[in-house]
This record gives sequence, structure tokens and C-alpha cells, in this order.
Amino acid sequence: MPVSVGFGWIHMKRSPAYTSELDISIEANPYYYKLPPGYWREAYTPLYLELLQLTKRLLGAQNLLAEDDRARIEELERKMRILIQGGQIGTTS
Repeated sequence: MPVSVGFGWIHMKRSPAYTSELDISIEANPYYYKLPPGYWREAYTPLYLELLQLTKRLLGAQNLLAEDDRARIEELERKMRILIQGGQIGTTS
């Protein structure tokens, strides 16, 4: 019985139907492009944004932040602010 269950599980994971179902569920779920309501929007993401800003400030004060690094950090800050405000990033298509 355990061997049959193991073979069935392996067969299911490798079948094209399972992978296409997984792709559809990812595309259909809006929370893959938005923050879910609750502690992610209210606590975790603002904390990550604050840590990112403090790290940028510290690296800038020590002249250790290259211009391309600064641009990447500012892009992340912009995306995090959009997510905190309830917006959406990425593409849904």
C-alpha cells in the first residue's frame, strides 16, 4: 500500500495536468501580485520598508552605496509603497 501511494504521488507530480492546474491557480490568485490583507500589509511590509530605508541611509553615509544599488533600492521602495497602499505590482497575464 505505501509503495502504491508513493508511485501515485510521483505520477501526479509529473503529469501535465498537475502543472497546468498549478499555473492556472497562480494566475487566478490576485494575492500573488498584491499583499494579502492583515499582518502582511499592516506590519511586515512596513517593517521591511523601514529596514530597507535605514540600510540605504547607513550605506549612503559611509559612501558604500553604488549608484546602481541605490536605483535598485529605490525601485524596491517604490514597489513596497504600492503594495502597502493596496496596489498591485507585476503582471497578471
